[in-house]
Formats: sequence, structure tokens, C-alpha cells
Amino acid sequence: MTNNDFELANKFFNNKQYDNAINIYSNLLDKNYNEIELIPYIINSYIALDDFDSCIKIFKKYLSDSKDSDNDINILNNCLNLLKTLELDDYDFNLNSAKILIQFGKTDEAIKYLNNILENNPEDTVSSKLKAILLYDQNKLEESLSILNNILDKNPNDYLALQYKGYVLLNQKKLKEGIDVFEKVLSIYDKDYNIWRQLYFAYAYSGDLMKSLDVNKNALKIFPDNYILYYDRLELLESINDYNGVSNTLEKLKELKPEFFND
Repeated sequence: MTNNDFELANKFFNNKQYDNAINIYSNLLDKNYNEIELIPYIINSYIALDDFDSCIKIFKKYLSDSKDSDNDINILNNCLNLLKTLELDDYDFNLNSAKILIQFGKTDEAIKYLNNILENNPEDTVSSKLKAILLYDQNKLEESLSILNNILDKNPNDYLALQYKGYVLLNQKKLKEGIDVFEKVLSIYDKDYNIWRQLYFAYAYSGDLMKSLDVNKNALKIFPDNYILYYDRLELLESINDYNGVSNTLEKLKELKPEFFND
């Protein structure tokens, strides 16, 4: 029945009944039907439904760690070829092509598709931010920063652009500027503990360990059960020889993560 089911799913896909198609494709995937054929249809169904988050989950589950196996390359090529069959305008075609390529670690190829968008619409924020992030990942910090600054000139509170500007500045060892940016990021949204970590480590690298500990303490008020923040605190306290604080923090870590101390 699997071949018949696949044909039925394809009929749903071709008739733009993407939810029905996804249900059948997913069932076939669970039964180990040919994933090189199935995954591109699932991915493009989600793209047609404007749900790339679900695409990411599929890629994370089924691609190899290297993302460069023969199966992976076949899946990538099939995804891109099938994308051409969707009724997408140039913008959505280029953007989704770039997003697919990013999932396979094909950064240079992804940037080419983003450049296609920016040639016609140089002020497009979505593709500009995505390009800036990819340039950051390639350690092309000045190019990334230039794009981020252009975005922030138009929208000074763009959360993602600010976040990556902070990353760039810290990588450039511009600690004071990076600290100022991450302070602003947290003033916009303070519920990402990784941003708190960026900020207190920036203070630590600048030599202000007490301020670093103070920021860590404020983070723990928001994330009182986050063992990573407590582990960072342990290291900071050790660096200033606060052994009483170290002892108290160890007790908290034993409470949160007793499995770490079983041996």
C-alpha cells in the first residue's frame, strides 16, 4: 500500500491540500519509506503553508550530522527542484531557497539567493538580517556589522539586529560597545538567558568581575532554576576566591543537578 499512499499524497500535494499530504507523507516516513523522496515533499508542503519552523524540525531529525552525506545532497537537490513547482513569487522563491540551503550548511549558496532579493530590494530587512547573520557565521565581521548598522539606523530597537551586533562587537574585542548593546537588548526583552550570559561574560572579560557577578545575580532572579547560570556563577566566584560563595553555589547545583555529583 505504500506506493499507493505515496501517489495519493502526491495528488493532495498537487491539489494544494498540503495538510492532507503531510499527514500521509509523515506516516510513510515513520514506516521507513524512501526519505529522499518523502522529505522534499514534506518540506515544500510546509513552505507552501508558510511554516518553515516545521521544516527545521524535519531537517534536524533526518539529516546526518555532517549534512553532507549522499542522502543529504539528494534531499537538498530534490527540495530545491520541487520548490520550483510551487507558485511562489521571486521573493519567496529566493528566500526559501536560501533558508533550505542554510539548513545544509551551504552558506555561500544561500547568500547568492539573498543577494537576488537585495538587488531588487536593497532595504529588505528579512534578507538583510539573514545575510548579516551568515556573514557573522563566516567571521566576516565588518561586512556583517555594516549591514546590521544599516538595519538599526532605520529601526534602533530591532532585537535580532541588536543581538548580532553585540556578538560582532564582542568578537572584535570591543567590549564596552558590546556591553552597551547587550544592555539595550535586555531592556527590550530579558527572557533569553543566553543574552544575560553574553553580558556578564563581557563584563568579566573587561576585568569587572564584581559587575559580572551582579549581572549574573540579576539573571538568576529571572531564571532561578537555571543550572547553567549557577555553573557560570561558580566559575566567577572561584576567580575572585570567594570560597563561601563557591560552597553555597555548589549546594544549589547539587539540588538542581544531583546526577552531576553521583560519583
